[in-house]
Amino acid sequence: MNWIAKSVLVVLGSVSAVGGVFIGKQFSSRETAKKTISEVLGKSLIDPKITSYSTKWDYRKDKLKKAKEGDLVPSLAGLKSKNDSLTGEDIRNWCEVNVKGFEGDDEGKKLKNAASYCTFNIKDKMTGTPIEENGSWDSAKQKLKGIQSGTSLSLKMKSVKALLEKNPNPQEDALKQWCLEAYDKQFMDDQDQDLRDANSYCV
Repeated sequence: MNWIAKSVLVVLGSVSAVGGVFIGKQFSSRETAKKTISEVLGKSLIDPKITSYSTKWDYRKDKLKKAKEGDLVPSLAGLKSKNDSLTGEDIRNWCEVNVKGFEGDDEGKKLKNAASYCTFNIKDKMTGTPIEENGSWDSAKQKLKGIQSGTSLSLKMKSVKALLEKNPNPQEDALKQWCLEAYDKQFMDDQDQDLRDANSYCV
């Protein structure tokens, strides 16, 4: 092989190697692309710019006061330490800034915190008036117990209905317990089955 042929092979080899690195970086970039927290949570997020949501931020303020510090990212734990001086506005400001972060920040803890304190819950999106913990649950229980067998019910409501009708020892608080837990679940979309059930049996 003459020196010209050898030179061509060397050049081609270099281009191939460089091309391989470039392509590798392209795929690597795609694989490690991160979504922002706001992209992950999407329509669940409370818009911090809407001023009429002040009561929702106050609720999340009270929720933060009850949280375990170990479950919080440092910036949110710092807010919790404000104790009585903590305001709903503090939570709103934290959310506005931190949903711009990435889903993997703080090993995913920031995303979990944002899902807990920056999103609508099912109670926020209910179309009727939710029954409160100390309210009367009798009508709601009777409505569920009155559903005839064969009628379409979600698996969760079938389970709750069975507990209400358990013989012996019916669990009279089964629906109440389910509703109170459902109220605080993150709102996903209008087709969420928990939201539908809450609208039907928790009002």
